[in-house]
Amino acid sequence: MEFRRTNRLKAASHLKEVIVRLRSDREASRFIQAVDYGEFKYDRSFANSELERQVDSTLESLSYLCYLRKKGIIGEDEFGFAEYEITRLLMDKEVQKYLFNFYHFSNKALAKKESAEEIVSGPFQYLLAYAKEKGFIDKEFFNKDNNKYEKILPF
Repeated sequence: MEFRRTNRLKAASHLKEVIVRLRSDREASRFIQAVDYGEFKYDRSFANSELERQVDSTLESLSYLCYLRKKGIIGEDEFGFAEYEITRLLMDKEVQKYLFNFYHFSNKALAKKESAEEIVSGPFQYLLAYAKEKGFIDKEFFNKDNNKYEKILPF
């Protein structure tokens, strides 16, 4: 029982760190604001840019929160503190386009076999699983040859 309580306290601490970072870190705030105001664009100029680092870092943090939720380390109440930011980002078509490209590019790099709706390991796997669960992405997302998302990266 004490072990479980300690784990939940550690998870709450991680949750707090991520939320504070999202709300106070200039890089994360810039990315989230760019999405909020329709200014985030994922195109060929994105690669190796300062914005790419901001986006990756922010999405990795959010994926970690989705991991904590999926594993039951944090409950829905705790997850609710970040759910709004996650939802805002996952609803954005440019963020979806980025995730589509990143997903298929990383699967190719990792030599993973893709199936129609399988989420394979990768930096954003838990964020993608949450996006699928909540209907932000559909089965077309997992088809690298679909026309719904613009292909930017070589995969």
